[in-house]
Order: sequence, then structure tokens, then C-alpha cells
Amino acid sequence: MNRFAAGQLAVATILAAACFEQPPDEERRPARPWASNDTWIDAELAAESDDALHLSRVEDLAVDSRGRVYVRDGLRRDVLVLDSMLDLLATIGRDGEGPGEFKWVGHLQVLPGDSLLVFDGQLDRLTVFAEHYDTSRSTVVPDVSGLWRMRGPRAGYLAMDREAFYAGEDAAADEERYDVYSILDESAQSYALDSVLTVPSSETLIMRGRGVVSIRDHPYGREGLVGMLAAGGFAYASSGALSVSVVGPEGQPLHSFAYPLAPLAVSRADLQAEIDKDSVFADVLVAGAPYTWPPLVGLETDDRDRIWLGLRSSRTEWEWAAFTPDGGHVGSVSLPAGLRVIAVSEGKLFGVLKDDLDVPRIRVYDIREASLVPAPPLDRARSWAAGPWLKLDPRGTRTATGYGLGDFDGIALDSQGRVHVVDQSSKELVVFDSELRFSRAVPPAPIDRSVRIDVLARDSIVALDWRTGLASVRSTMTGQASSQFIVSGAGTYYPYAIWALGRGTGFLAAYTSSYTPDNALRKDRRNFVRLLDRDGGVVRDSILLFPSSEKLVVETERGLSVGPHPFGVVSYVRVLAGTTIVQAASDEFAVNLVDPEGDAVTSFSYPADSIWVSDAELAAVAANESEGRAAALLAKERHARPMLVGLAVDNARRTIWVGVWSPASSQEWAAFDTTGAHLASVALPASFNLHGVWRDRLVGIDFSQGKHAPVLQSYQLLREDEP
Repeated sequence: MNRFAAGQLAVATILAAACFEQPPDEERRPARPWASNDTWIDAELAAESDDALHLSRVEDLAVDSRGRVYVRDGLRRDVLVLDSMLDLLATIGRDGEGPGEFKWVGHLQVLPGDSLLVFDGQLDRLTVFAEHYDTSRSTVVPDVSGLWRMRGPRAGYLAMDREAFYAGEDAAADEERYDVYSILDESAQSYALDSVLTVPSSETLIMRGRGVVSIRDHPYGREGLVGMLAAGGFAYASSGALSVSVVGPEGQPLHSFAYPLAPLAVSRADLQAEIDKDSVFADVLVAGAPYTWPPLVGLETDDRDRIWLGLRSSRTEWEWAAFTPDGGHVGSVSLPAGLRVIAVSEGKLFGVLKDDLDVPRIRVYDIREASLVPAPPLDRARSWAAGPWLKLDPRGTRTATGYGLGDFDGIALDSQGRVHVVDQSSKELVVFDSELRFSRAVPPAPIDRSVRIDVLARDSIVALDWRTGLASVRSTMTGQASSQFIVSGAGTYYPYAIWALGRGTGFLAAYTSSYTPDNALRKDRRNFVRLLDRDGGVVRDSILLFPSSEKLVVETERGLSVGPHPFGVVSYVRVLAGTTIVQAASDEFAVNLVDPEGDAVTSFSYPADSIWVSDAELAAVAANESEGRAAALLAKERHARPMLVGLAVDNARRTIWVGVWSPASSQEWAAFDTTGAHLASVALPASFNLHGVWRDRLVGIDFSQGKHAPVLQSYQLLREDEP
């Protein structure tokens, strides 16, 4: 008998003697204790790579804002660039040690502005390619196993150092090995913070001989899984259990959650198939039998700070479940077993699945983004917090249907929950019901893109054309005006918004001033509010003074150029229940309430630390501006992020909703009563601008498709006493 046959006989003998558990019934889906309700989300296959790419071992991929997919294939010395349908567009780099060349393509990461970071662990070098791949810059870095740019407000780079295997070590050295994560400074050459995170290394199969050590991946071994959050923190787990820890950017504990998930048994056939693929490690593999499959198959974080966990729920399909950082389950998709998800972004899920010939194929799935509840913001002191976090009903998200809105503005809610908007393309007033189903469109009237509206009564609105000062009370049924009047200006000041007072007693109008060479650069520009009677006459002047929203003003040869300031202070004014003016500015957490006569009702404020814009982020923003605007931005030593991102009211409950800025891709919207007591908070996507609340329905505009493609959308709060 030859040596190979003897080895096979020994393996067969051990397999026969080993005790294997039977796999569970394939028709019975295991219990899902993490799922609070039926939150299965449809995933539709949108694209799949073909044989033309000649893929061999896809180890990493990244996706930019244009939908381009960057692929690291383990046997190549370049980066593949694919379009959204996974067809080859270009390659980046080549084999070599010169500029833009690689000896080993490591981790890929898309940076702001669609530049691409590539880490070469053999050359100890990171290279950043510009948006069109025509220019690059390289930096020599310490000898580490992985390197990524930090996300969130923390500047620098995340470095991962993995313990190496040495031939002279004994077997005891193989028992416990760890991956250590540290932070490098902005230069990527010096350590700023050591050991912010330590995670057990992935298990391997190891054979040691005289002066030789051989290793390979363990097919049933437990892996260390780490994902970086947009807020700058990290989520990590071991694939051996559904147990996740979340830490801040400096390693400080923030959250942890765990759910029971029974592992599936490795069958005798599974083990024999693995031995048939690699007989070299057969003795080592069989010696550890019987095995169970790791319950987790992967961990990824998406662009909205959700944590996606791959759960080995059966032998034919795997559940990929999305969680908030505190462990709230927000939705799941069912994907073929064996599909390894590598990225989730912009409502798409990217993964790799091997075919029957063991050839990897990249797949892209479309998922219903609106059905996933956003994650709460991370790691910011919340001095106002007294009430609970509320969840969104994943079944309650609505998008306007039945009418093709173009660019629109002037959202107003009535007492029945109907939503009124001015479509700036058709010049129509469009009415939707509380479920955002199209109800009617008022025929064209003197409604222009400059119009602001407010609901006056059940079937009427007041509309103000701020360019002409013409205000009119109009029927939402016919569009006919029952009355109209001129809201007069005051010097360089003109009215830009109007609200109806309760019981039809009059109106409130907000005024701002035109920009002139004399006032454009002044820091003390002010707006004000006037009390008007039912005919537009001034009853009381300047009942409220508040700062003008900050603009970026640039002096050019042609005169002043005035435009939006990416980090400027924004003023917010709303009217609550037709009786109280609510005012706030984005640079501090302070809310003022004033009655229509100008008398103070109350005010409340909470401390909130300023978050400064990093040099890298400022440079990225400036790069997309004109030369004059970029120079004006860079001339200021530093810019602060806004503390507040918006203000809305719930007239029925007389509550005030304040949007709080977060470095995460979701924002906290906090509800307060009129005394300033915090009632509750909910996390909404950062792309969503809340305009109003009606019966736990949050109505606003979503800009996830770009600032020139607004979408009218609403979310439904899920109260604890609801199923």
C-alpha cells in the first residue's frame, strides 16, 4: 500500500469514528430572536459579472458615488474599475515599484470626492488616485497589515497589525493571536493612538515541522470581523456568535448587543469535500472534528451607519440582517448561501458568489432602502436627553405617488394630514393625502417658484410671492383667490415667508434684506418678523429680530457673488399652532418662543460641543468650488459644523422638533414640549429634511439622490404599545 493510500485510509477511519450531528431540517427556518417584526426586505439581482473579467479570487471591492466598482483580485497587480453593470471600464496601476505601481494590492477605500486609496502591504505604501485616475500621490507608511482612512471627524488613518507566524515557534504560540488596530496621524507615518481595538485573529490550520511552518485558512474557523462606522467608531465581532461590540474612534465602549443563534453542524460530507480539495492538511483538519459552521459569515457597515451581519441561517440561503449600533434590528435580506457581502451603499448590496466551477462572480442587488430604519447617531454628548429613542415602522415609509413632482418647495400640512407643495416645474399647487397619494393639482395660477405657502383652513392656503410681495388666500380645490394683498417691504427688506394665525385673525411675515456692497460683508445682518392684519396691513413691526442665514460672499471683478455657505449659520423660524413663533439658529442649541405680539413665551437651551471641520474635509469641499469661493473658504482658519440641522413643529401635539447634527450618516431629531422638556428622539437619514409632523408621521424632503432631485417622503413612528 502506498503512502497516499494509507493516508486516505487513516482519514476515512477517523471520519467513520467521529461523531457528527445531523444538519437541521432544511425546510424549517430557525427562530429569529433579533427580529422584532416581519422585516424581510426584497433584494433584486441588478447585475452580475461575466467570464470576460477572468476573476480568480475577489478579496476586496469599493464603490464610489458614481456607482463605479473597484475590485481587488488576489492574483492581479492592478485594480479593476467596473461600471454599475459590472462591465470593465479601466484598470489602475500595474506590477512594479514605481509611482502608481503595486507589488501587492491590499485594501481599497473610496475617499470623499471619489478619489481611491490603495494600500500596498508589500511596499508599505498607500497611494491615492484622483477621481479620473490620471494623478496619484504616494506615502510610505509603517510596516502594518492593513490601512484605511479614518471616517468621521477624527483625522488620520486606521492601521491593523497582525501577528506573523515563525518557524521556530512551538505550538503554544498558535493558541492565541490577535489583530491590533491603532491610529496613525494625518501624515500616516507616526502613531497617534496605540491599540484602540484588539480582536482575536482568524483561526488557521497550522502544520509545523523542522524549521518549517505551513498555514492556510481554516474552512470552519472563527474569524475576527471589524467594520468602520461613518461617525468614526468601530463595530466588531467574532464569527463564532451573534455578539457585536461598538466602540468610539478612540476605543471607548459605546454599545454592545447579542442574540442567540445556534450554529449548524458540519456534516461528514462537508468535511470529506474539504479534504478532497486539499489533502495536505487532511490530518490536521480531521484531528479537530467534529465541527460546527461559524454562525456569522460577515460584518459590513453601510453609508448610513447600519451594521450588516451575515447569518448562516440554513444551508441554501443566508440572512443578511441590518442593525443599529445599539442592536435594534431594522431589516433583513435573504441571499444565496455562499454569497459574501463586501459593501452596502446607496440602496445597493455588493457581494461575491462562486459558481459551480469555483469561479467568483460579483453580484449587485437592489434593496428597498426606504424600508430600513436608520441608525441613531453615535458618540455625542446629549445633555437634553430625557425621553426615549423612538423607532420607525419599516412598513410605514411613504414616497409621493401619482404625480411626477419636479423641483418643488413650500411644503405645508393641514389638520387632516394632507400635504401641500408647490411644483416649481408645472407651477401647480399639488395636494397629497396623509399617505402621500396624489389627490389633486390646482390649475396654474399666479404660483411661481418664488412662492411660500401656509395652510389657512381645511381647503385653503395663503401663498406669498416674495419677488412681488403679492399674498393671496387660495382654494386648494380650484386655485381661485378669495382675497389678495401686497405685503409691503421696508427699505432693502422684503418679505420671504408668511404664516396664518389661528382663527383667521391675521398673518405673520418674515423679512430679509437684499445683498448690497454696503451690507453684504456685515456680520450683524438681521431678519425680522411683522404682525399683519387680514388685509396685509402692519399691526406690529419687528416683533422678533433674528440673525440672517450666513452666505459665502466673494468680491469679484464683476461685483459681489453671493451663494450658499457649506458651513454657514442657518436661521430657522416656524409657527406653532398658529399662535407661537419658534426660532433657532444652527450655531447653538437654543430655541426661542415668542407670541404674535412680540412678548417672550419661553426659551430653552442645552450645551452642545462644537465639532470642527477637519482640514481634509475642508480641502475636499473647496476642491469642488469655484476659485473665488474656494479661496474664501480656505482663508478662514477653521470652520465649525452646525449644531442644528433643522426645525419643525407638530401643531396637534404642540411639540417642537429640533434636528441635531451628527458626524454619522443619520441625524437625531429630538421632540420637546413648549417648556423645553425633551420628550423623545428618532434617527432619520442625514439626507432627509423634516418639514412637519402629523399624528406620528414625519413629512419632509429626501435629497439622497442629489440636491437637484428632491423626493417628497414620510416616515411613521412606531410607538412601544404598537405591534
